[in-house]
Amino acid sequence: MSVDKWLNRWIALAPRLRALNIPNLGEAQACRGFILATETINPAFYNSAMSDLGQADRETGHVDRLKAVLELLRDNLHRPEDNK
Repeated sequence: MSVDKWLNRWIALAPRLRALNIPNLGEAQACRGFILATETINPAFYNSAMSDLGQADRETGHVDRLKAVLELLRDNLHRPEDNK
């Protein structure tokens, strides 16, 4: 899918999703979605942007919070009592 087509689809889809009260449709999520969509179209841009996002996330502590959530999920997904 071309970048133009992806952007046009997002522009058309976002207001409808907001009307359905779908969370996380802000500018930051749109930017991340755009970056993810460029992985096969422009790998150099994707790698650079993901590096910048990773740095920004580390600086704001998002990585630590995400790690804590993932560890909590890992520790609680396969509890011994679930296998009885």
